[in-house]
Amino acid sequence: MVHALAMAGIEVITPDGLGCCGMAVHNAGDGQTARAMARSNIDILSAYDCVVTGCATCGSTLKQYGQWFADNALMHRKAQAVSAKVVDFSEFLVQQGLPATPHDASSPIKVTYHDPCHLKWHQGIGEFPRKVLHSLSSVEFVEMESADACCGLGGTFGVKHRETSLAIQAKKWPPSKRAVPVSWPPPVRAA
Repeated sequence: MVHALAMAGIEVITPDGLGCCGMAVHNAGDGQTARAMARSNIDILSAYDCVVTGCATCGSTLKQYGQWFADNALMHRKAQAVSAKVVDFSEFLVQQGLPATPHDASSPIKVTYHDPCHLKWHQGIGEFPRKVLHSLSSVEFVEMESADACCGLGGTFGVKHRETSLAIQAKKWPPSKRAVPVSWPPPVRAA
């Protein structure tokens, strides 16, 4: 992501002190800590023109920061201002008319794309990743069946509800179509 933006002439800055978006902490029920994490990120990100993210969950969370501060008018305004600057990497590339960095290959590689829930359903972004993939001359893009269907792994769902997660995953990616064996979540090893 950084390489593609830099190759397109965009100044890329990874700010010091930027931390976790806070979604996992928020979803675990610790709103106070999540808001403290968000406050720190809001203060840091306020100085930038655009916040480009490659993580669907973080992007979705950053765009929702204002909701976390509905009871604090000043923080709500600051959060909303930062949220308005947040854009997904694929969306940024397409909206800026930037070419994706082509893969250097003699024959196209065949790829498909799964719509992350936090990108497709929370942010309404589905066409931009496909536009980027279609723009790569060295890629043969093949739309997967049910590309926007749940993968069963969102957040800690795959850990907390392992059997249900694996059943959903098997529908999304049947064992007969897997190129490599997959075991999720990985087994926990005793120390």
